[in-house]
Amino acid sequence: MANQTFEVKRAHIGDRAYAAGEERSANPAEVSHLVPQTLVLKRAAKPKNKAAKAAKNKAS
Repeated sequence: MANQTFEVKRAHIGDRAYAAGEERSANPAEVSHLVPQTLVLKRAAKPKNKAAKAAKNKAS
């Protein structure tokens, strides 16, 4: 599986030392034991709704 980006909640030592607030890219199978307490999966930002309707013109 491809690497995913995680946010570090608690400092730990992995392939290097990670401080809280850093981002870590890793294979989820290798860091699954850290996920609930130490790492949080970063989700991609939701795309904006391109189909949103434009406001109606009140002048007409």
